[in-house]
Amino acid sequence: MTRALRRALPSLFPPLLLLLALCFPAACVRGVKTGLETGLFSLIPSLFPSLVLSRLAVSFLPSPGRRTALILPPLLGSLCGFPLGAQLCVNLYRRGALSKKDAEDLLFCSNNAGGIFLVSVCGVGLFGQARIGYFLLAAQSVAVLCFFFLRFGKSLLWREASRTPRLAKSPSLSGEWHRSLKEAGDACVMLLSCVMFFSFLTELFACLFKPAPFFRALISLFSELAGGTAALSALPTETAFLLCCGGVGWGGCSVLMQSLLFVKESDLDPKRLWQGKISLAAAMLFFGYFFKKLL
Repeated sequence: MTRALRRALPSLFPPLLLLLALCFPAACVRGVKTGLETGLFSLIPSLFPSLVLSRLAVSFLPSPGRRTALILPPLLGSLCGFPLGAQLCVNLYRRGALSKKDAEDLLFCSNNAGGIFLVSVCGVGLFGQARIGYFLLAAQSVAVLCFFFLRFGKSLLWREASRTPRLAKSPSLSGEWHRSLKEAGDACVMLLSCVMFFSFLTELFACLFKPAPFFRALISLFSELAGGTAALSALPTETAFLLCCGGVGWGGCSVLMQSLLFVKESDLDPKRLWQGKISLAAAMLFFGYFFKKLL
């Protein structure tokens, strides 16, 4: 019976949500509106230029060797933000610049919050101090570097793999420009859709259970980073800072769903992606706890 119920749950979930949306239409509208405003006025302005330019830069890389291919996803993933790191891992694996094992291990440390988002949305928008955003960026970078060098440090120092990338003919500027714009636009539409959906789920949950501000912020951070960051404004500064550190490391279910869309298009195992986000959340909480007095 338990096994049958487990199989039936995925098919029961959408009708149940639809029923709840019909029972609580105001919460549904409020949640979608909040997600739309967050995506349009905070996330997309901070991410869109990086999404276009990073894709354009990667497309003109001359035959990346293993060292270059290993460095690019965590570097651009941390600078430009979700879900570029995961997408780069998949793209470089398809081009033959990375082995399957390397690409899966890179998923562990490449799918991170972008620097512009951390400084503008978290630092300035939430705390009114850009230096907090820079601290979050520095803490995330240190954690990512530690994870990266624990896995790839020895191979980077001592040997270069002899894999030959499977490269197509040299790209044209106009073609790659249009392709980068299209991919960035598609990513923004998917990002906005995920933000609105998870914002709707959070608002529906709050309407049903009426949690305290702390638990509402915690649930919001777990489901969607941008909306969760906005919910932290109702909490004391120190508590908001610690939750923000953990939330930045986790990234939110919304971001993970976006990243999994790219990973599932390949034959890469997405398990390392989940493991990486849990580990980064723990590391960010560690940094936040020991450095909160300095902020």
